Amino acid sequence: MAREKDNFKIIYVNESEKTKEKDFFTKNDNFKCWISNASSGNNLFLAILPMWKSNKEEREKIVSKTIMKYNPICNKDNQS
Repeated sequence: MAREKDNFKIIYVNESEKTKEKDFFTKNDNFKCWISNASSGNNLFLAILPMWKSNKEEREKIVSKTIMKYNPICNKDNQS
């Protein structure tokens, strides 16, 4: 999410497996898009929806619905 004053906008949505890698997010192919649309790293926020017992299909369904509703700018190239 990117912060503009007191508003947050969803700029990217995806699913992933659990990870302990500290650079997991900065290595994401869309990281440059996130920074560009947040104006700076200080305005970039991460939101996580833990779905501990979910499978990939369940997570992808939520991602798809979220993308359809919010149309995140950094997901535009990833949509089919």
